Amino acid sequence: MRRGIDLYQCYQDENTGFEVKCLGFHPSEKVQNVSWSPAGELFAICETEGMGPSSKNVWSTFLIVRSEIEMTKRAADTNYLKWKGKMITINKKNNQLQGNKVEVFEFRKTARHEVPDKSSTGAWDAFGRIFVIYGEKPRGPFADKEKRSIRFYSMFGESLQ
Repeated sequence: MRRGIDLYQCYQDENTGFEVKCLGFHPSEKVQNVSWSPAGELFAICETEGMGPSSKNVWSTFLIVRSEIEMTKRAADTNYLKWKGKMITINKKNNQLQGNKVEVFEFRKTARHEVPDKSSTGAWDAFGRIFVIYGEKPRGPFADKEKRSIRFYSMFGESLQ
C-alpha cells in the first residue's frame, strides 16, 4: 500500500492548452488534511501522531523548490534518477539526449506545529501570507466543555502570537 500524497501542478499553456505536471510523491504516514497556499508553492499537511487518547495532530508547512539537474543518460533508458539520495521519477515525455537538463521538485519542510485539539483545520488568508490552525467543535453532548485553540503563523511557519 502506498502511503503519502501525489502533488501535481496545473497550468494553462498557450500552445497546448490545459496541462497537468506531476511534481512528485510526498511520503506521509497518516495524512488527515492538506491545505494549499494561494501564494503558490507552499502547502501544509496535517498528520496524526500516536494512538488512542494520547494522539495529537501535527501540522507541517512545506515549500516547493524547483531545480534543474543535468542528465547523464537518455531519459528513455531509465524512468528514475538518483538526486540527493532519493530516487525521483522522470517525466516519460522527456526523451532527450545526453547533456540536457531535467526539472526536479523538492519539498522542504519549513515548520512543524503540534496541535492539542483532536480535530483541527488549517486555512490560508486570501494572499497566502498567514496560516491559521483552529480546533473544530466535536459532536456530542459535552462538546462545549472541550477546549479549542486558534493559532496564527506566517507563511514560513513562524508564530505570530
